[in-house]
Amino acid sequence: MTAALPRTRVLATGSSLDQNDVIQSIGLGAKGYIRETASAAEFASAIRTVNQGLIWAPTPRRLLAIVIDRIIDSFPGARSMDRVALTSREKEVLQILVTGSSNKEIAAPLGIGVRTVKAHVSHLMQKLGVKNRLAAAVEAVRQSIVSILIRSMTIEAALWLISKN
Repeated sequence: MTAALPRTRVLATGSSLDQNDVIQSIGLGAKGYIRETASAAEFASAIRTVNQGLIWAPTPRRLLAIVIDRIIDSFPGARSMDRVALTSREKEVLQILVTGSSNKEIAAPLGIGVRTVKAHVSHLMQKLGVKNRLAAAVEAVRQSIVSILIRSMTIEAALWLISKN
C-alpha cells in the first residue's frame, strides 16, 4: 500500500509485541505499530503521532537498539570500516545531521549557507562511503565520530531519522 500511495501513513496493528514483527511492519512501510488490544486513548495518541510524521512503536529503547544494529549490519563492510579523517567543520555538520536536522537547521547555528551545508553533507557521505544522510548518521555514531548517545535519543527522533532513508 505504501508503494502505491507513498504519502499514506500506515499504523499497523497486531496481537504480537514481538520486536521482529514491529521491525518488519516498519520495514514494510508502516509508520507505527500498536497492539490491537490497546486502549482507545493509546490508539488516538498513536494516530496523532503517526499523522505528525513520527513513528509509533512499543518498547522504544530496546526496539531502537535492534533497529540501529540492523541498519549498521545492512551496510556492506560497515563493521570493518576504518575511522575517517574529517575537518572540524565537517564534524560540526555531522554532529547536527545525526539529530535528524534539515540542511537549513544545520546551517543556522553554524552561520553558513544551505548550499555550503549541502556541499559538506556530500563530502561527508563520500568520505564515509555511504549513499545517504541516514547511513552517514549511523556510520558517524558507529565510528564514534560524533558524541551523540543513541540511548538518549527519543524513539521518534531516531525512527524519523531512519524513515528519511
